[in-house]
Amino acid sequence: MRLVDSLSVGTTAPGETDGAGADDKLEAIQRQLLALWSETLRNDSLTLDDDPLQLGATSMQIMSVIGRLAEEMTIEVPVEAMFDAITIGEQASTLRTGL
Repeated sequence: MRLVDSLSVGTTAPGETDGAGADDKLEAIQRQLLALWSETLRNDSLTLDDDPLQLGATSMQIMSVIGRLAEEMTIEVPVEAMFDAITIGEQASTLRTGL
């Protein structure tokens, strides 16, 4: 499966390196995920190393975060991606690089 978003996640032009622009995209996804999880779990002290499931996230909350990502960042997220990537940082990397 391939993730599709309005940020052109995972794509570079031929002969182009995946440099600073890729870092900016990853940071944007990280910020958005942290904000969504912080709001969803009502915890303002989350970091990229936190595991939402260990912090009590339910499957309904995961679906809510997926829906908000789709709406706010135009990212299509396979449900399994949010379960396979344990931490918020891993989730962001998965969304950045695709499956």
